[in-house]
Amino acid sequence: MSKDKKNKVEQLEPVDLFERTKLEDTQVLNDVELDDIKKLEELKKELENTFEPRTRIEIKREIKELERKLRRNR
Repeated sequence: MSKDKKNKVEQLEPVDLFERTKLEDTQVLNDVELDDIKKLEELKKELENTFEPRTRIEIKREIKELERKLRRNR
């Protein structure tokens, strides 16, 4: 019976390692997305407070690029 328990534990370990790695990968991805989302929010606030047309166009362009990047990553 102890052999059976030992075998079960050995079978579960690779799955646990895989899950842990998978979780770490998604966590890194989420950190990158969070940074992009924060930057996006900052740009939107900046856009509200900017009145110069050229600057507004540049900010809108950056916002669009970030939104596209976020959509591609999902």
